[in-house]
Amino acid sequence: ACGSSHTLGLRADGTVIAWGSNHSGESTVPPGPGNVVKIAAGSSHSLALEADGTLHVWGWRATIENQPPPDVTHWAGVAADGFNVGLLTNG
Repeated sequence: ACGSSHTLGLRADGTVIAWGSNHSGESTVPPGPGNVVKIAAGSSHSLALEADGTLHVWGWRATIENQPPPDVTHWAGVAADGFNVGLLTNG
């Protein structure tokens, strides 16, 4: 997945690697995401979706605008563009 100036990769073991710009923490993968099945990168933020539907978001303003609604705990898909996050839930 490619952001504006950083890139995410998904390893065969379900872990995420990142490289490139890290001005907002977008390339610093937090501890925890494992068994990841989908990734997405925005301008300065990153997302990883685990097989069990757990979503991880980090980077620019990840604690404010880019966090998903707290009452939804199982996600089916993720997407990102410049400064937004797109999410798909199973219900």
